[in-house]
Amino acid sequence: MSKLIRRLGVHTSIAGGIHLSIERARELGCNTIQIFSHNPRQWLIREIPSDYIMQFKEWRKSYDINPVFIHTSYLINLAASDNGILEKSISLLIQEMNIADLLDADYVILHTGSASQDSEEVGRKRAIEALKRVARGKEWRSKLLLENTAGERGDISSHIKDIAEIIDRTGSPLIGGVVIDTCHAFAAGYDIKDEKGLSGLIKEIEKHIGLNNIKLIHLNDSKKRPQFSC
Repeated sequence: MSKLIRRLGVHTSIAGGIHLSIERARELGCNTIQIFSHNPRQWLIREIPSDYIMQFKEWRKSYDINPVFIHTSYLINLAASDNGILEKSISLLIQEMNIADLLDADYVILHTGSASQDSEEVGRKRAIEALKRVARGKEWRSKLLLENTAGERGDISSHIKDIAEIIDRTGSPLIGGVVIDTCHAFAAGYDIKDEKGLSGLIKEIEKHIGLNNIKLIHLNDSKKRPQFSC
């Protein structure tokens, strides 16, 4: 019977080269990591040197760092009413997926965006169409994960049912599961500070998404009280 390996990691810096994130993970005793592929507050993605990519893969294999998660830029907003922002967001997401495949990363994590100028329903429809466009363009080895958000500024994916709707209506193998962020969940109204509240969240995930589709948990504390009750 094979031994279950528990995977625990952190978000590691890519300062000095993306390959150094693997070395930093090893120094911290991690066996999985999350990274940015570039500065998450810029639209520009610079080409990663081929020797950095090679070293990244070699160290990852040597140190058994699995899975590898790439978190997309904070600028991406697939629910944007501004067509210029929307098109740039789609383009940047495609670039993120391409980089993930270059690095043999397993997953790409996405905040779908916010509909600050429209209703959340309109924003979700826009994001779903954007994801369909991305999925039609190419097939990637890496899979996209949708992360729950904190329910601020018109977030369209702060509730589990919202994420399930996006996944179901996109209807593409591009999306390989979800990321559950505990801080975001708490801020959005899931009162998970006790067993009863946590059980409620788990049941909702099981009903609408399936527990097996949780590929990563961002285990974070929160300074804020829940905005409303789910």
